This record gives sequence, C-alpha cells and structure tokens, in this order.
Amino acid sequence: MNIVETRTFQLGQYTVQQRPRFDSPSWGQYLVFLGNILIGKSFSMPDIGCCEWLEHHQRHQTMYAYSSAKLPELTGVRRGARYLAHKRSR
Repeated sequence: MNIVETRTFQLGQYTVQQRPRFDSPSWGQYLVFLGNILIGKSFSMPDIGCCEWLEHHQRHQTMYAYSSAKLPELTGVRRGARYLAHKRSR
C-alpha cells in the first residue's frame, strides 16, 4: 500500500501541510494554516484562491470554517467591531 508523503509548503502567507488521510492513507489531505492557526482543510491541493476563501470564512466565522480563535490572533487585522469588542473586554 502506498502512503502519501507528509510535507509542508508555503502558498503566499499560508502554510499548507500535506498529510495522509486517516480513512485512506494512500490519499492526501491538506491542512491550511495562517500563522499557527488552522483555518481549514481540503481533500484537494489548495491554490492561493482556496486559501483566501478559507481565511474569509474563518474570519467571518461562517459554517464553512469556524474556530474559537480570536480574530486578531487569526489574521492580525486590527479593525472592525469584533476587534473593538475584544479590545474592550481586556
């Protein structure tokens, strides 16, 4: 049985890790990170547009990509109502 190799590569500001799928190790899965925050996964090799799409949905906490990570930690963006509410709560 062939097992997909594990490797890491950069797509612009995104780090992508290729790993074997748990249910079928001969196929890959791709984990997309922004900094050290996981913003999404894909079963096909992502391109920069896919990574931007994942970041958009993670930032807006849609049903496609949801995380408990605070937005400033996720993207470093320092504006918007969510950032201001987070800033006031400190």
